[in-house]
Order: sequence, then C-alpha cells, then structure tokens
Amino acid sequence: MVKILHVISDKNIGGAGKLLLNTICEHDRSKFGLSVALPNGSLLTPHVKNAGIRAKESNLSLLELIKIIHTEKPDIVHTHACTKARIAARLCLVPITVNTKHCATDTKEKLGFCKRLAVFLFDFLFTSHTIATAEYVKERLALDGIPQKKITVIINGSLPLKTYTDEEKALLRVKYGFDVNDFLVGIVARVERGKGQEYFAEAAEICKKIAPRIKFIVVGEGAMLENLKSSASNLNNLFFTGFLSDVSEIMNILDANVNCSYISETSSLSLSEGMSVGAIPVVSNCGGNAFMAKKCGIVVPQKDGRALADALIKLAESPHTAKELKKAAILRFFDEFTAKAMVRKTEKLYLSLLGKL
Repeated sequence: MVKILHVISDKNIGGAGKLLLNTICEHDRSKFGLSVALPNGSLLTPHVKNAGIRAKESNLSLLELIKIIHTEKPDIVHTHACTKARIAARLCLVPITVNTKHCATDTKEKLGFCKRLAVFLFDFLFTSHTIATAEYVKERLALDGIPQKKITVIINGSLPLKTYTDEEKALLRVKYGFDVNDFLVGIVARVERGKGQEYFAEAAEICKKIAPRIKFIVVGEGAMLENLKSSASNLNNLFFTGFLSDVSEIMNILDANVNCSYISETSSLSLSEGMSVGAIPVVSNCGGNAFMAKKCGIVVPQKDGRALADALIKLAESPHTAKELKKAAILRFFDEFTAKAMVRKTEKLYLSLLGKL
C-alpha cells in the first residue's frame, strides 16, 4: 500500500479543490491509501470525509504540517500550491514530493537570472516532480527554471455529468425559461477579472438584434458579478443563474459552452464537464483552451466579443456542424478527459517515482 498525503491550501472549492475531489473519487484504494491536509474551515473538508478519506484540518503552518506528516507517515506528499508542505515533507524525510501546478501565465517571457536560480534551487531541494495541467504550463515552468525532465503533463480530468434524455432536456428548458428553438450558450466560471464574462456580454449585445434566437447564460458568482449585471441590464438575451452546486442540468441544455479567459487557463474542468454531455467548447486562444477544443470546438481571439458573436452565430446557423461537434466533444471527453484517465496517469507517476514500475 502506497500512502499519499495531499495538501491543499484552498478554503473554497475552486478548480484545484474540484480536481482533488475528482482524484479522490477515482483512486485505486486497494493500492493507494489517501489522506488530505486542509486549512481550518475549508469547504472541501466535508466532501473529503464523505468520500471516506481522512481530512486533517490545521492552520497549515510549517509546525502543524510536520505534525501531520509525522502522524500520517506518507510515502508521497502531493501538494497543491502549498510550498510549506514540501519543505515540511523534506524535513520529515518523506522520500517523494509531488506538486501540481494548476495555473500559469500565458507568456513566453523568461524570468530574470536570479529568480530563475531561486526557482531551480527550491525545486532541486524540495520537489521530486511537478505535474503540469497543460502543455503550455510545462513550457512556462521550464522557462522559470524547472528542468523539463522533472515535469509531466497530466490533463485535468472530470467526472462525467448525468446525461438527460431529449424529453428531459425539453422540460429543463421550460424550467429555466427557454424555448425549445433557442440556441443556448453558457459560461460557467467565477465572475472575476481574467475570466472574460465582459466579452461574453459584448457578444450578447451584438447578437441581441441580429440573432435573437441565441440566448446567453452566465453561471457563477464573483467580485465582478454586480458590475457585469449593471452593464448588461439592457440585454434581454443575457441571463444569470448565480452559483450552482450542480451544473448538470444547465450543461445538458447548452448548445455551446464558452470559455473567454484572457489571463490563465490550463485544462478547464467546466469545458470537459460540458463535453461529457455534448456542450460544444467555444474558447478564447488562452493557455490550454485551444487544445481542449481541438477537433470538437471553435477557437476565437482573446478579448474579442465580435469574434465570439460571429462564431456563435455561424454555429447556430449550421445545425449539421453543431451536431457533429457535439458528437466529437463527447467522444473526446471519454477518450482523453475523464478523471479516471487522469488518476491512472498520476498513479503510474507515483509508482515510477518510487521505483516500483
């Protein structure tokens, strides 16, 4: 039995937390024993416990982490943005430390020599291996000073959403106030700077008169939500659901699932979840988005509401193309983007690092 201690510093359930929960669900518990260290009051804690995994809450100070590691005696400490945990693991002589890099700036600029040296030294001393969640993240990490041989790309994996029948989807459209002939496009993301909901609203403004059949749905909350609602108050084709703990109903009725990010995007869980039920990915050319939409979606320039609107109008007017892309999205999800595929690759990496392959 290989013992893995995951350490995550998030208090809310963001992308990293959701990814961790997906990982817990698919781990082979006959070969791997799991526990998770989290900050006090983390919203992840009850979900971890409900999955039958030990959850250790603390202030995640270096001393507390050392205590947890001494108690758990893991073979591998796997961190998610918690550098102190890798230091604590080395101080406790844990043989392997793995870090997952969940985000990175989409730029080719190198760090200065001193910063690169600092990154290299920290990685050398405290990190056995890094998992990059997109190919461009690996490139970014290499530019920052981490040797490429110590980086493995493992694309984020999702659990497939519940699939509804055509009759159920028709009822769901009525439930949410939409017509059977509406072409529904959604964006499921935190409403924060960099996620691009303002360009989604710009596309809605453009489509309001020339393509009224296209309806736009914003799912999520965040610091920019009220400003977005205010600026879009005149749009009768733009709707807000707020935060949804379960997005399966919305994803099932979407024709297109939009990602407008312009700062950082790796392998979006919202995109892959949508793909599992046939929501076509329509994405900005940011980070790993283009890879996610390859052969099953549409890529548009960043910060360009006009290009997004044009792509959606073309898609809405091409039912055959939309039908084929929906099929391709489902097939690609089950071929490449499942949580099970992600976890099997991660487990193989663990065993390789421990010299057990």
